[in-house]
Amino acid sequence: MRGDDPEFDAWVDRARAGSFELAAQICGFKPAKGQEQRNDRAGPCPACGGTDRFAVRVDKRVFNCRHCGARGRDALSLALVGEAVSFVDACEQLTGEPRPSRTHDETPEAREARLERRRKAEAEALAAAEKQARQIEDARRRREESADYVWGDGADFLSTPVVGYFAHRGIRPLPHGVCNLRFAPDLAYWHDGRVLHRGLAMLGRIQGPDNRTIGVHRTWFDEIFSANRPKGRPDIVDPASGELLPTKKVLGSKHGGAIRLVRGLDWRGDAPTGFPGDMIPPVRLFLAEGIETLLSVYLALWCDRSPLLDRAAFWCGIDLGNLRNIKAPRPIGEVILLGDGDSDPDDTAAALDRAEESFIAQGCRVARLMADPGKDFNDMLRGEMAMPAAIRSEETYP
Repeated sequence: MRGDDPEFDAWVDRARAGSFELAAQICGFKPAKGQEQRNDRAGPCPACGGTDRFAVRVDKRVFNCRHCGARGRDALSLALVGEAVSFVDACEQLTGEPRPSRTHDETPEAREARLERRRKAEAEALAAAEKQARQIEDARRRREESADYVWGDGADFLSTPVVGYFAHRGIRPLPHGVCNLRFAPDLAYWHDGRVLHRGLAMLGRIQGPDNRTIGVHRTWFDEIFSANRPKGRPDIVDPASGELLPTKKVLGSKHGGAIRLVRGLDWRGDAPTGFPGDMIPPVRLFLAEGIETLLSVYLALWCDRSPLLDRAAFWCGIDLGNLRNIKAPRPIGEVILLGDGDSDPDDTAAALDRAEESFIAQGCRVARLMADPGKDFNDMLRGEMAMPAAIRSEETYP
């Protein structure tokens, strides 16, 4: 709504067109670690909290909270999320100008001093942003170098306890063609600068769109398996809080990367031909969050000798939020998204929606398959429950 003061209205319009980066700082938005320099950022909402419910697209100048509904398409609206500052203060910070009524008695010297302060602040902000970007890039490079070292130090997994871990999880026999996994016999688990655990670990190589290794996924597992721990993974406790820590961690980068567990099968007749890991250009991609979920579906199709395996690739996207960042290389034209039923249903559906939109934009046909509520596909495999008939039906797929 326009007011009776054209000068004030023009000032507000300049605030709306201001820097989205500055607006995010004004409202107190803090993106998740590693996302500070990305165009697409997520983190706690300045108004209602959470962990990653608030999303900002700097390049498209839009923001949205999927919980409280805060959303908008201009810098002023973003700066006011959470009401950390007043309307006038937000406009003054975004424009670098005082409210118009305050400038009527401003002398030329005072105006020049104010503009010099603004130029200095902008130069300092730019220098700080460039320094932070260099620091983030250096840290990323160091993490990727560490990941490359850990991966290079691992052993081929086929003759190691990794196969026993898969058997404990019900993935037996291990199907043909699984690759990009290795074994570490005594891998340190670091937390807050301390080693809390050393033990057996499965390593998964994370490759980016350019096929380069960008990270390594680590899964620590038990040396001796028992029915008391059906997941087959140790209890690693945070000594400060007493809480259990995750037994799966990523070293390096994961954004847009995937563990390419099966890169393509040449399936002719009743069995695949060639050697494990042969590079047969795939046309169909099965994509899931976790290694065990993905291999459970792969095993179900394998046992059925399903023709859907011909020229099919199976990739692990590490986490749900990363699925939408993955690029399907040609000649892949079909993507099957596998969703667990033991995660928050709204968050899972939202993440799969975003992934589906991404692959459709890439020109792929997309299908979605969900495990039973409260379970993932590996739970169903271990519990000797029937996999959803949709998995085995060719009519399900694009």
